[in-house]
Order: sequence, then C-alpha cells, then structure tokens
Amino acid sequence: TQSTWVRKEEECVIIADAELAYGASGQPPSIPANSALQFEIDLHHWVGDDVSPDQDGSIVRSVIASNEDNFDTPTKGCEVEIAYKIHPRGDEKLILEENESLVFDLGDGASHQLIGAIEIALLKMKQGEVNRLTVSPKYGYPLELLASRGVDTKADDHVVCLLKLTRLQKFRSSYEFEDDDAKLLEAENLKVKGTAFLAKGNFDLAKFFYDKVIEYLDNESMDTETMGDGPDQRRRVMLLATYLNLSLVGLKSHCYRDAIHAGGKVLRLDDNNTKARYRMAQGHFNLSNYAIACDLFEQTHQLDNKNLAAKQNAQLCRKRIQEEKQAERKMCENIFSKMFKQKTNDDATETENVEVVEGATENGKEKA
Repeated sequence: TQSTWVRKEEECVIIADAELAYGASGQPPSIPANSALQFEIDLHHWVGDDVSPDQDGSIVRSVIASNEDNFDTPTKGCEVEIAYKIHPRGDEKLILEENESLVFDLGDGASHQLIGAIEIALLKMKQGEVNRLTVSPKYGYPLELLASRGVDTKADDHVVCLLKLTRLQKFRSSYEFEDDDAKLLEAENLKVKGTAFLAKGNFDLAKFFYDKVIEYLDNESMDTETMGDGPDQRRRVMLLATYLNLSLVGLKSHCYRDAIHAGGKVLRLDDNNTKARYRMAQGHFNLSNYAIACDLFEQTHQLDNKNLAAKQNAQLCRKRIQEEKQAERKMCENIFSKMFKQKTNDDATETENVEVVEGATENGKEKA
C-alpha cells in the first residue's frame, strides 16, 4: 500500500514483514521462513485508467485522493456537487476554468458548459474522491478555443482537470420509503424535475425522471375502477400526467414506439383522453402506420370536435393510404410488364433457335 506514495522517477525502499511476504513457509532455499523482505523500487512510468467510451485514451484518470469510508458512486440523474480546476497539460499556471462548488443533476452538464470528460469520469468516482483527468479535445476544449487562450495546441492539445466529487444524493429504492405519502411526495419532486428538463429540451433526462416516477407509483392495481379519492386519486392524476409527458418526450426525441406505449398507458387510466390518442396517432403516422393513425385521429376528433388538427391529419392519412395503394398498383404493373416482356423475349429466342436447327438439317440433307 505504501507504493501509492511513490512519485515518478522516485526511488524508495519498502520493508515487508513476514506475514505480508512469504510467511511461515518462506520460499526455500532463497527465502527462509518468517523472513522480512526489503524491496528497492524505482518508479519510471505508470498509465492511468482509460475511462473514455471508445477506450481510445481520450480520457485517462488517476485517483489522487480517495475516501475509504464512503463507496457511493453517482448514477445518471443524481444530484452531485463537484469542484474542478482545468489547465493545459504542462502549464499548471494557466487556469482555463475553475469552480469550487457546482451542484447539478448528472446528465445536465451541457447546461453548465462542462467539458464532456467530467460527467463521464464522475460515473467512476466515489464520494469524496479527487481525480486527475488527462483529456484530449474529443472530450475537452476545441482547438480554436485553446488557441484563443494562448495554448500552443501543436505542441500539446490535451488538458488536465483536477476533479473532486464533494457530495452526491442517490435515489432511494421504492421499498426504502417509510410510507406511501413519502413516496408520493418524492415522485412529485421527480416529476417537476422531469418537466423542467422537458422544457429545456433535455429529453434524455426528462424521460429518466418520468421513468423514476412510474417506478415509484405504477403497479398492477392502478386502474380507473379501483382508484378512489385521497392518495389513490393523487397517484392516478400524477401517473396520467407523467405518461402523457412521456408520450410527448417520445415524439420529440423521435422514439415513436415509446410515444405510442406511453399513450396506451394513459388510455388505461382515462379512455377518453384526447391528448393521448392524438399523440399515439402522431407516433403511428411517423412510423407510416397510416390506417391506425387515421382511426386514432378520427377518434380524437369525435371526442373533441374543436380539434381541427386531428380532422386535417385524418384526411392526410387517407391521402397517404391512397398514395400507397397507387404506388403498390404501379409496382405490380411494372413487375407484370417485365414478366411479359421477358416471356416475349424468351418465346422469340426459342423460335429463332428452332429455325436455325431446321436450316442446318436441310443443308445437311443437301450435302448428303
């Protein structure tokens, strides 16, 4: 363990007691039993942990300080507090960026203009740990920005980030809540976060927080017929709104099957919900399921005759269906046309072959 204190190009002597060496058995004949050992070590070089997604060395981390009393590691969406300082590799005096305390939800680093390496490394860190990150431009700063700050990018375009994970707040598992009211309150807080990220356009985190709400609240007994007043009704309302927002997230992130699935969950809670039907129809339309989309748009307009967009989209679906039929008809005509042309060519070739054979026979007879 003492070897962690050895610095590069440093020589040291380590003495290991017998129990940490070869013990009572020793290693005869060179090492007697119960012998302490002395090691002379000269550290020339070491390589840090490559934590880059592509394992291409674009993010290499080394642990400078660790917290042996805490092994909590952050996950996506966790609230974290960090401190960091960034400088060019080889020039510690030129501070490119520094922050002694930044609190944010892991996955929202772009909103705080963090370099990509920070969030990737945080997923590997423990609370209280300090890391030294060596980062290439791929997950660091663009070359133009470094050059504008006086960095000689031709000599070295990497930066060093000293990063500390000061604090993290992990999500509680569903069974860790003291009662249903506490779980409901936490779900409400998560839903608010999800909606905030939806408004910011961070659909990935919005979906994450909405999925957490569902993890806390949804189960097989959630049905419109069994939901009463009080907490059950609050749970139903929150689930309905969460699934509705998930369907919107699916549409905006082009995950149309997710949008359709979430809309179907809404209809289990409220069969007359027009927003769910409309968003499901949009999902099917974007998947070219025009017949299903047309039915859902028409149902939406029947439930809400003021929704003119649903009526117009139903007409558009019928137009697309007609276009598909015409395209299929044309394709079939082309196939049959090619088959007929090929058959005609084959017949003509066969006739020519027969004439040639007959001519050869007649010539043969004349020669005989």
